[in-house]
Amino acid sequence: MAGQTSWRARFSGSETREEALIRLYNESSGGSPETLQYLATLFGVSMMSVNKKLGHLRKKGLVGYREVMKNDTPLSQRAKGAGMEWTESRSAKTASLEMVSDEFFDIEDALKHANVDESVWEVKEFKRGFWTTPIAARVDKNGRVVTPQTLIQNYYIRITFHRKPQEHVEKAVASFIKDVPKFKYSKEPPKFIKQSGIALEIAPVDAHFAKLAWDAETQRGDYDLDIATDNYGTVIEQNLAWGSVFKPEKIFFVVGQDLMHAENFEGVTPAGRNVLDVDSRLPKLIRAAMEINLKAVYRCRSVAPVEVLWVPGNHDPTSSLWLCLALEQHFKDDKHVTVDVSPCKRKARLWGNLLVGWTHSIVGRHNAWANELAQAFPELWGQSKYREWHHGDKHKKMEVKTTPTVTHGGVLMRQLTALSPIDAWHFEHLFTDAVPGGESFLWSKDKGVFSNFVAWL
Repeated sequence: MAGQTSWRARFSGSETREEALIRLYNESSGGSPETLQYLATLFGVSMMSVNKKLGHLRKKGLVGYREVMKNDTPLSQRAKGAGMEWTESRSAKTASLEMVSDEFFDIEDALKHANVDESVWEVKEFKRGFWTTPIAARVDKNGRVVTPQTLIQNYYIRITFHRKPQEHVEKAVASFIKDVPKFKYSKEPPKFIKQSGIALEIAPVDAHFAKLAWDAETQRGDYDLDIATDNYGTVIEQNLAWGSVFKPEKIFFVVGQDLMHAENFEGVTPAGRNVLDVDSRLPKLIRAAMEINLKAVYRCRSVAPVEVLWVPGNHDPTSSLWLCLALEQHFKDDKHVTVDVSPCKRKARLWGNLLVGWTHSIVGRHNAWANELAQAFPELWGQSKYREWHHGDKHKKMEVKTTPTVTHGGVLMRQLTALSPIDAWHFEHLFTDAVPGGESFLWSKDKGVFSNFVAWL
């Protein structure tokens, strides 16, 4: 800095030390290492003290900011100098900001320079450090000092962030209840067949809305929220087309069974807290699930009266409940649609002499589950001749026939195929035998289940 006169010579008797610092800083090159070193020497303090004081003055608007240069070189590869790097995690749920500068920055300065949207990101952790770098003196060929040795103070900041929830789930669901569907539908269905004796069960299981899968990684196809909703609608439409030929007098439509891959902003399973490959935009997920299920119920309603049954999975016990509560509210004045959101997670219905029960997973011995159907629904059991459990969870097509005891009779347990393809976790653990699809069944009041359709994807 030219004209390095003494502090006393440049200090006006009417100035405070702060006023002098502001004037000298603004007259200088504005925050260069040479200026900071000169001011530190002039005031008899360290460069860090000068930089901290300047930081407070910046907040008051009394001195300006120096531009922090953006640098694409990773911080670990930089020896010194100014730089800034913003990194987001693959799930976009966390992020980090790293800055290296020869000027002191506190957390507010860093957030301002990086243009961090504080309505989206919340600070989790803040770390700061500093070091001094000596710059050797330069001499000419005659040995005269051209530039004296200087010391540059360097500062390092690292801030980690969590993404804030963008919309509360209850608030989002409350808005769904008031939403009018964005598709055309008929308030009055066509004339129903009342005496066919046939019911149609449509049971799409394990759709896992918002699961993320990459074909290049799994070799089983891509999967995201858009693909999931398209597949869900296609499978229901195909099964409805097949089943409607038999003119059913009632349709049982199962909702839940891991319809949604995750139901929280953390993207983990509710019980096991397993980290999932998932789209983290939870309000968008629930809205998509709501709209496609509204469409599905209205399509079923165009064929026959509909009963919606809530059967939650291990991934969506809460979100599928909210969804069915919203469906119940939406159809509360519709005599052709009923929604069963009773607290018991297992459901059963009697159709003539056929008893069908739904649960998400058959765990343990099948004999115990045959007995459970009788124990949980004794009155229905006593009126039935044909008995079945329909369940999902295992992501593969399987049927198991058991006869627990002579007094209980036979119970057919059907493992329904999953709608979603495998993701990276399934691939790593060699759970790769699933073929995605969605199923439906035709029921007879005197012959039990007499037909099973599978819409493969």
